[in-house]
Amino acid sequence: MRMPRGLDCGITRLCATIGLAALIGLITPHAHAAGGLSISNPDGAAVRALVIGIDDYQHVRKLKGAVADATDIVTSLKSMGVGDVVVLTNAQADRASVLREISALVERTKNNDLIFLSIAGHGTQEPERVKGSEPDGMENVFLLPGFETTPTGSVERVLGSEFNHFIRQFELRGARVIFVADTCHGRRYGARYRSACR
Repeated sequence: MRMPRGLDCGITRLCATIGLAALIGLITPHAHAAGGLSISNPDGAAVRALVIGIDDYQHVRKLKGAVADATDIVTSLKSMGVGDVVVLTNAQADRASVLREISALVERTKNNDLIFLSIAGHGTQEPERVKGSEPDGMENVFLLPGFETTPTGSVERVLGSEFNHFIRQFELRGARVIFVADTCHGRRYGARYRSACR
């Protein structure tokens, strides 16, 4: 039986995430809750997560499945014993909230913690700001629910370099980071953004 495209991709991503965690020694077959798997940090420190999923865009085409994927990830993490999980979906995931939650997560992070960051939604690319900083001359951009191609609306996005900055902040606190981005990337043409999402 063939699964709907979004469900198939969501399950594949979740399996890939769990597989990655197993490969790096985080998932153990300890009895937890109903006898399932649990995630434990081999260094004994905390596992923390910020999961973002956006379907409901105000000015660009809405998506189907990003919020469901985020919900599946959060449910899986919590069922495997991860207690520090923050989820932002749709309108909750405006720029101010995303940056506030990432900053708060950085503040809570201790040495040897494992940080799981995930974002699902629209993505695009735009010309790099610092010449030579990106191999292809384009920077990845993650669009938030209020994004539009106006001076005010264009603020509602997070640049890939901003995520890189926060990942570096986690690493400076001695943490390891898993970053999962389930977004499309198009090209910027003039003032119009085109996404490759289907």
